[in-house]
Amino acid sequence: MKTSARRREAAGLRVSGDSPRAAPSRRRRLLVLPAAFAGLLAAGALLSPLVGARSVDVLYLAAVIGLSFVAPPLAVAAMAALSALALSYVSLPPIHSLAIVAEEDWALFLAYFLAATVIGTLVAHLRSREAAIAEREKAKTLLLEAAQRLSAADSPEAAAAVAAELVEDHCGLPAAVILGEPELRAWGGAAGSVDEAELRVAAYALGAAQACGAGTGTLDSARLRYLPALAADGSGERAAAVIGVAPPRADGSGRDPAAVLPEDRLILSLGRTLALSIERLRSEAGRREALVMLESERLGAILLDSVSHELRTPLTTIAGSLSSLAEGDLDADPAARREVAANALGAAWELEAVVDDLLSLSRIEAGMLRLSRRWADLPEIAEAAVARAGGELRGRPFVEEVEDEERGAFVDFALVARLAANLLRNAARYSPPEAPIEFSVGVRGGSLAIAVRDRGPGLPEDELDSVFEKFARGRGASGAGLGLGLAICRGIALAHGGTVEARNVEAGGLEILALLPCAEGAGR
Repeated sequence: MKTSARRREAAGLRVSGDSPRAAPSRRRRLLVLPAAFAGLLAAGALLSPLVGARSVDVLYLAAVIGLSFVAPPLAVAAMAALSALALSYVSLPPIHSLAIVAEEDWALFLAYFLAATVIGTLVAHLRSREAAIAEREKAKTLLLEAAQRLSAADSPEAAAAVAAELVEDHCGLPAAVILGEPELRAWGGAAGSVDEAELRVAAYALGAAQACGAGTGTLDSARLRYLPALAADGSGERAAAVIGVAPPRADGSGRDPAAVLPEDRLILSLGRTLALSIERLRSEAGRREALVMLESERLGAILLDSVSHELRTPLTTIAGSLSSLAEGDLDADPAARREVAANALGAAWELEAVVDDLLSLSRIEAGMLRLSRRWADLPEIAEAAVARAGGELRGRPFVEEVEDEERGAFVDFALVARLAANLLRNAARYSPPEAPIEFSVGVRGGSLAIAVRDRGPGLPEDELDSVFEKFARGRGASGAGLGLGLAICRGIALAHGGTVEARNVEAGGLEILALLPCAEGAGR
């Protein structure tokens, strides 16, 4: 078979002589129309003696014009010629002869032949053109709606479901769209009809990028007709998906299921739009995946650098302190020994805090943070937070306010104290040593409110939300830490069903407010 023939077959179009089912349908059409016309000619021959030749002329001409509404132009021209010969045989002297003697009879014969041929052919052409225009309008409407709806799809699966709906709405045929990635699966109203056997037929259409299934001459036993959604690549065309449609019944619609339907061309056009949409969505998904991988690598590098720095400093202090103690250089100076031991202990606490931050963030991201609620007085929460903040608050102006010492909240005490301590440490690290820090704990509208305000430089407006992401540190930040403290605060707040947000204060500095819904009560 020639390449052009293979291309038409791949597009779902028939190559002449290769359809065993289409031939009977064509033979029926070729036999029915001439038989009906022959009956009309015979009726004219019988009526001619009764109504006259002119009436038979009008009858034949009306028949040719009527035929032009149901037959193609070539058949109309052939029937016009036959009717002219029949007119000569039954109406023009000598009767029952094709010979024409009188000049006026020749004029009548030629006028009739030209009128029948021209009028019939023009009507047939107009009808064909009208049908073509209607088909183009239908295709344009379908493709316009497809472009609008497929552009809104956010995944290949959603695009497949939309395409199946479009086929059902515009063609009136149950449809299913089969995708091959990540697994062979059908989407759409007719997806329930696509069992394992049908999926094998669809897989053939997907791999071969050609039509197959019911009425195609290839794997005809399938219940659905599978048309490829073709996308162009460097080596030609390949199928991005397959559209399966249930062909109409010949006895129900008057159409042969094996015949090429206008719906096939519509579906193939829709398939190209669907293929472009699927390729776009898969490209975007691949690009997002690549960006996620790059971001993961970037965060991994940040984590490695930060953790290395944060671990190296306390480890160096611990190693140096233990070395001095082990060598006995400080045996004669108890005060110096106590100071070195205290430094080692402080470094160990710093090391524990770094490891604890990393483990806490891992639990938060994995959704494994579990609350252990209990009643806690507001002064108890404030005291625990200041104690956890440790030496980072030592020696700097600090204002603490507990709005009502008689009230309490039903919260996870340890996590809330840690949230408040992280806010205090963040304020201490990113504000000048001489600038005061304001810390308040209270209950507002059924929520535990923890607020920390510093007098530092504040944050650019575009960083007020992103500062709560892991490893995030404000531009120009010089303080220590991994950039996990505020991310942990957000995780604790969300676990309580609350919020935490930052805002720049007009008088200068940054205020961070955490609101944690809780059941409040009197302190005990």
